Amino acid sequence: MIKIAVAIMALLFTVSVNAEEKGHDHEKHEKKGPNGGEILEVGKEVAEIEVLHNEKTGTLKIYVFKEGAKEKLLLESAPRVNLTLKEGRKQLKTKAVDGAEKSHSFTVTNELLKGEPEITVSLKINGTSYSVKMHNHDEHEGHDHD
Repeated sequence: MIKIAVAIMALLFTVSVNAEEKGHDHEKHEKKGPNGGEILEVGKEVAEIEVLHNEKTGTLKIYVFKEGAKEKLLLESAPRVNLTLKEGRKQLKTKAVDGAEKSHSFTVTNELLKGEPEITVSLKINGTSYSVKMHNHDEHEGHDHD
């Protein structure tokens, strides 16, 4: 009986440690941007993006900020949205919301964005390319979306 209790305690400890080591940081996913979207880190203290994904309409909005999500960061080229789908990979171009040559807010609407596809946002800041993977809905529950 004691062996069983010790085995159960060891298993619970292992599960707890593994959950922490998975790298999932609920606080980062729960951090909301000025537009109510999820804030994601770009590089190591390079910038942050706020993403709003409307799974019903297939619209993705991206706002780019300097580190801290307070000050807008203008980009010369619009980010691209890379999707991993059952049929393969697909890339979508975003457009500046305000139509300006340099912007910090971008959007794209596409049938492929409906539901819960695996999404990676690719953007270029000061000549360096970055890829930011949005959280996978299958791994997380209880997050707010448009």
